[in-house]
Amino acid sequence: MILTDDFSTDPSSRWSTIFGTAPTWDSTNLELDCDTTADFIHRYTANDPGNLGHECQVTFILGSVRCFGPAVRMANDGGNDDCYAAYWDTGNSVVIARFDNGVRTVLNALSLTAASGDWVTLRLRAEASGSDTLLTVYGVNHGTTKPSSAPAWETTSLGTATDPAASDHAAARHGSCGIGGRPGASDYDTRHDFWTARINDEVGGGGETITMDKWLGRQEVRRRPHAAMVPSGFIPPDRND
Repeated sequence: MILTDDFSTDPSSRWSTIFGTAPTWDSTNLELDCDTTADFIHRYTANDPGNLGHECQVTFILGSVRCFGPAVRMANDGGNDDCYAAYWDTGNSVVIARFDNGVRTVLNALSLTAASGDWVTLRLRAEASGSDTLLTVYGVNHGTTKPSSAPAWETTSLGTATDPAASDHAAARHGSCGIGGRPGASDYDTRHDFWTARINDEVGGGGETITMDKWLGRQEVRRRPHAAMVPSGFIPPDRND
Protein backbone atom coordinates (compact mmCIF):
# COMPACT_ATOMS: atom_id res chain seq x y z
CA MET A 1 0.00 0.00 0.00
CA ILE A 2 1.29 3.46 -0.93
CA LEU A 3 0.65 6.24 1.58
CA THR A 4 1.15 9.95 0.93
CA ASP A 5 0.57 13.21 2.76
CA ASP A 6 1.34 16.67 1.38
CA PHE A 7 -0.26 18.37 4.41
CA SER A 8 -2.64 20.32 2.19
CA THR A 9 -5.30 19.75 4.86
CA ASP A 10 -5.07 19.59 8.64
CA PRO A 11 -3.23 16.31 9.37
CA SER A 12 -4.35 15.96 13.00
CA SER A 13 -6.86 13.22 12.19
CA ARG A 14 -4.25 11.21 10.25
CA TRP A 15 -1.25 11.43 12.60
CA SER A 16 -0.45 10.75 16.27
CA THR A 17 2.48 12.05 18.32
CA ILE A 18 3.97 9.05 20.11
CA PHE A 19 6.94 10.83 21.68
CA GLY A 20 7.76 14.53 22.08
CA THR A 21 5.65 17.63 21.46
CA ALA A 22 2.83 17.54 18.91
CA PRO A 23 3.70 19.42 15.69
CA THR A 24 1.76 22.35 14.23
CA TRP A 25 0.04 22.40 10.86
CA ASP A 26 1.17 25.39 8.79
CA SER A 27 -2.03 26.19 6.87
CA THR A 28 -0.27 28.95 4.89
CA ASN A 29 2.68 26.96 3.51
CA LEU A 30 0.81 23.61 3.78
CA GLU A 31 3.60 22.00 5.79
CA LEU A 32 4.11 20.23 9.10
CA ASP A 33 6.13 22.26 11.64
CA CYS A 34 7.78 20.15 14.33
CA ASP A 35 9.09 22.32 17.20
CA THR A 36 10.15 20.28 20.21
CA THR A 37 13.05 19.97 22.65
CA ALA A 38 12.56 16.21 23.02
CA ASP A 39 13.32 13.26 20.78
CA PHE A 40 10.38 12.99 18.41
CA ILE A 41 8.24 10.17 17.05
CA HIS A 42 5.19 11.15 14.97
CA ARG A 43 3.22 8.24 13.48
CA TYR A 44 0.95 8.17 10.45
CA THR A 45 -2.06 6.47 11.99
CA ALA A 46 -4.41 6.56 8.99
CA ASN A 47 -2.88 3.31 7.70
CA ASP A 48 0.24 1.13 7.47
CA PRO A 49 2.13 0.13 4.29
CA GLY A 50 1.12 -3.49 4.95
CA ASN A 51 4.51 -5.20 5.28
CA LEU A 52 7.56 -4.98 7.57
CA GLY A 53 9.67 -4.59 4.43
CA HIS A 54 8.77 -0.96 3.89
CA GLU A 55 10.26 2.47 3.27
CA CYS A 56 9.44 6.08 3.97
CA GLN A 57 10.50 9.42 2.46
CA VAL A 58 10.03 13.07 3.46
CA THR A 59 11.28 16.50 2.32
CA PHE A 60 12.26 19.22 4.80
CA ILE A 61 14.23 22.46 5.21
CA LEU A 62 17.44 22.58 7.24
CA GLY A 63 18.23 24.94 10.08
CA SER A 64 21.61 25.29 11.73
CA VAL A 65 21.06 22.24 13.93
CA ARG A 66 19.18 18.93 13.79
CA CYS A 67 16.06 18.18 11.77
CA PHE A 68 13.66 15.22 11.93
CA GLY A 69 13.47 12.80 9.02
CA PRO A 70 11.68 9.64 7.85
CA ALA A 71 10.84 6.92 10.37
CA VAL A 72 10.07 3.23 9.74
CA ARG A 73 9.30 0.05 11.70
CA MET A 74 7.27 2.18 14.11
CA ALA A 75 5.19 0.42 16.76
CA ASN A 76 1.51 0.66 15.87
CA ASP A 77 0.03 -0.55 19.16
CA GLY A 78 0.51 2.69 21.08
CA GLY A 79 2.31 0.91 23.90
CA ASN A 80 5.87 1.05 22.61
CA ASP A 81 7.87 4.13 21.57
CA ASP A 82 9.78 2.14 18.92
CA CYS A 83 11.03 3.07 15.47
CA TYR A 84 14.05 3.62 13.24
CA ALA A 85 14.67 7.17 12.06
CA ALA A 86 17.07 8.93 9.69
CA TYR A 87 17.55 12.55 10.73
CA TRP A 88 19.79 15.49 9.83
CA ASP A 89 22.52 16.36 12.34
CA THR A 90 25.19 19.06 12.45
CA GLY A 91 28.36 18.66 10.38
CA ASN A 92 26.72 17.38 7.16
CA SER A 93 25.69 14.23 8.96
CA VAL A 94 22.65 12.01 8.48
CA VAL A 95 22.14 9.74 11.49
CA ILE A 96 20.41 6.36 11.50
CA ALA A 97 19.04 5.67 14.97
CA ARG A 98 16.94 3.05 16.72
CA PHE A 99 14.36 4.22 19.24
CA ASP A 100 13.44 1.50 21.73
CA ASN A 101 10.75 2.56 24.20
CA GLY A 102 11.89 6.10 23.47
CA VAL A 103 15.57 5.42 24.16
CA ARG A 104 17.74 6.46 21.19
CA THR A 105 20.73 4.39 19.98
CA VAL A 106 22.82 5.63 17.03
CA LEU A 107 23.46 2.85 14.50
CA ASN A 108 25.47 4.83 11.93
CA ALA A 109 26.33 8.38 10.82
CA LEU A 110 26.43 9.12 7.09
CA SER A 111 27.40 12.16 5.03
CA LEU A 112 25.30 14.56 2.93
CA THR A 113 26.62 18.03 2.10
CA ALA A 114 24.02 20.72 2.77
CA ALA A 115 23.62 24.01 4.62
CA SER A 116 21.05 25.91 6.63
CA GLY A 117 18.18 26.95 4.36
CA ASP A 118 18.57 24.00 1.97
CA TRP A 119 15.70 21.62 1.25
CA VAL A 120 16.63 17.95 1.65
CA THR A 121 14.80 14.72 0.85
CA LEU A 122 15.65 11.60 2.86
CA ARG A 123 14.36 8.09 2.19
CA LEU A 124 14.73 5.31 4.79
CA ARG A 125 14.24 1.66 3.85
CA ALA A 126 13.93 -1.34 6.20
CA GLU A 127 14.29 -4.95 5.09
CA ALA A 128 15.34 -8.33 6.43
CA SER A 129 18.99 -9.33 6.19
CA GLY A 130 19.02 -12.91 7.37
CA SER A 131 17.61 -12.66 10.90
CA ASP A 132 18.74 -9.01 11.24
CA THR A 133 17.29 -5.73 9.96
CA LEU A 134 19.08 -3.79 7.21
CA LEU A 135 18.44 -0.05 7.01
CA THR A 136 19.39 1.98 3.93
CA VAL A 137 19.25 5.77 3.63
CA TYR A 138 18.95 7.64 0.34
CA GLY A 139 19.23 11.42 0.18
CA VAL A 140 19.52 14.53 -1.98
CA ASN A 141 20.05 18.24 -1.39
CA HIS A 142 17.61 20.31 -3.49
CA GLY A 143 19.28 23.64 -2.63
CA THR A 144 17.41 26.64 -1.27
CA THR A 145 14.32 26.23 -3.47
CA LYS A 146 11.62 23.88 -2.22
CA PRO A 147 10.51 21.28 -4.82
CA SER A 148 7.25 22.33 -6.45
CA SER A 149 5.82 18.82 -6.18
CA ALA A 150 6.56 15.51 -4.48
CA PRO A 151 10.08 14.31 -5.45
CA ALA A 152 10.47 10.87 -7.02
CA TRP A 153 11.71 8.13 -4.73
CA GLU A 154 15.32 9.11 -4.11
CA THR A 155 17.92 6.64 -5.47
CA THR A 156 21.24 8.11 -4.26
CA SER A 157 22.35 5.85 -1.41
CA LEU A 158 24.12 7.51 1.51
CA GLY A 159 24.85 4.27 3.35
CA THR A 160 23.42 1.55 5.57
CA ALA A 161 23.19 0.21 9.09
CA THR A 162 22.40 -3.28 10.34
CA ASP A 163 20.50 -3.91 13.56
CA PRO A 164 20.99 -7.45 14.92
CA ALA A 165 18.05 -9.69 15.64
CA ALA A 166 18.65 -9.42 19.39
CA SER A 167 17.64 -5.74 19.37
CA ASP A 168 15.87 -5.05 16.07
CA HIS A 169 12.26 -4.00 15.51
CA ALA A 170 10.82 -6.93 13.61
CA ALA A 171 7.66 -7.81 15.53
CA ALA A 172 4.25 -7.69 13.89
CA ARG A 173 3.47 -4.45 15.71
CA HIS A 174 6.34 -2.62 13.96
CA GLY A 175 4.32 -1.97 10.82
CA SER A 176 3.92 1.81 10.79
CA CYS A 177 5.85 4.75 9.33
CA GLY A 178 6.15 8.43 10.15
CA ILE A 179 8.60 11.21 11.02
CA GLY A 180 11.14 11.03 13.84
CA GLY A 181 14.57 11.85 15.19
CA ARG A 182 16.52 14.02 17.58
CA PRO A 183 15.58 17.67 18.29
CA GLY A 184 17.48 20.84 17.64
CA ALA A 185 16.79 23.87 19.84
CA SER A 186 13.85 25.11 21.91
CA ASP A 187 12.36 27.11 19.03
CA TYR A 188 13.47 25.34 15.89
CA ASP A 189 10.98 25.36 13.04
CA THR A 190 11.43 22.11 11.11
CA ARG A 191 9.22 22.43 8.04
CA HIS A 192 8.23 19.10 6.47
CA ASP A 193 6.34 18.27 3.27
CA PHE A 194 5.78 15.51 0.69
CA TRP A 195 5.74 12.58 3.10
CA THR A 196 5.23 9.14 1.55
CA ALA A 197 5.59 5.47 2.53
CA ARG A 198 5.16 2.14 0.78
CA ILE A 199 6.04 -1.55 0.74
CA ASN A 200 9.60 -1.73 -0.59
CA ASP A 201 9.78 -1.01 -4.33
CA GLU A 202 6.01 -0.86 -4.77
CA VAL A 203 5.27 1.14 -7.91
CA GLY A 204 3.84 4.58 -7.25
CA GLY A 205 4.06 7.41 -4.74
CA GLY A 206 6.81 9.97 -4.53
CA GLY A 207 6.05 11.29 -8.02
CA GLU A 208 7.32 8.02 -9.56
CA THR A 209 6.75 7.21 -13.24
CA ILE A 210 6.25 3.63 -14.43
CA THR A 211 8.56 2.79 -17.34
CA MET A 212 8.21 -0.14 -19.76
CA ASP A 213 11.24 -1.91 -18.24
CA LYS A 214 9.82 -1.50 -14.75
CA TRP A 215 6.45 -2.82 -15.90
CA LEU A 216 7.98 -5.89 -17.54
CA GLY A 217 10.07 -6.61 -14.44
CA ARG A 218 7.10 -6.74 -12.08
CA GLN A 219 5.35 -10.07 -12.48
CA GLU A 220 2.65 -9.18 -9.98
CA VAL A 221 1.13 -6.70 -12.44
CA ARG A 222 -2.01 -8.23 -13.94
CA ARG A 223 -3.65 -5.32 -15.70
CA ARG A 224 -2.70 -3.33 -18.75
CA PRO A 225 -0.72 -0.22 -17.76
CA HIS A 226 -2.07 3.23 -18.51
CA ALA A 227 -1.15 4.37 -22.00
CA ALA A 228 0.64 7.46 -20.64
CA MET A 229 3.08 5.25 -18.74
CA VAL A 230 4.52 3.29 -21.69
CA PRO A 231 5.82 4.13 -25.16
CA SER A 232 3.25 4.64 -27.90
CA GLY A 233 2.29 1.38 -29.58
CA PHE A 234 3.55 -0.87 -26.75
CA ILE A 235 1.32 -3.92 -26.26
CA PRO A 236 1.73 -5.96 -23.03
CA PRO A 237 2.53 -9.66 -23.64
CA ASP A 238 -0.33 -12.13 -23.51
CA ARG A 239 0.21 -14.06 -20.27
CA ASN A 240 -1.65 -17.03 -21.75
CA ASP A 241 1.02 -17.54 -24.44
